[in-house]
Amino acid sequence: MSKKRRRAASRPRRPAASTPRPESKPQAAEPPAPVRGRAARTRDRSGASSSRAADRARAVADIPKQPPLLPSLARGLFAVGTSPSLLVTAFLGVLMMWAIYAGLGIAGLTPPGLMAQLEAVPPLHSGIDANMFQVSTRFFSPATAIAIAVVLLVVRSALLSLLLSLIDSRFQGGGTG
Repeated sequence: MSKKRRRAASRPRRPAASTPRPESKPQAAEPPAPVRGRAARTRDRSGASSSRAADRARAVADIPKQPPLLPSLARGLFAVGTSPSLLVTAFLGVLMMWAIYAGLGIAGLTPPGLMAQLEAVPPLHSGIDANMFQVSTRFFSPATAIAIAVVLLVVRSALLSLLLSLIDSRFQGGGTG
């Protein structure tokens, strides 16, 4: 805050005119003395008086509380680790995706590190699929490369929807295995 503003904030306010204008409405009483320091009162462009600290407090109060990390992680690991259907589906899904990639017969398309990323969240596996599509267009006709990409998309979406439905039923308490 500049010196002029600090001086202006420390000066007492002059009383308003004693007779209101005929076209104006009666105004509400102003708050008492101005607040000093970091929570100094300011006027925005519309002329309304607001407190920065109060605005920040309201903004912080509007943010929803996130659940604690460790209990959420423990609950998720327990739900997945104690469900044989989820474990079998996840491992068979990785095996199926690897078979599709390896079945194309393109050397270097399926490095060992790819197995860890086959069932990754969509931004990562979309990049892997885009790389596979780019490489497959060099070895196959465009129609075959598009057919391979469509098969891969259908298998991924079916696998992801199955996993999500199993996880949802497990968290709702409906699934026993």
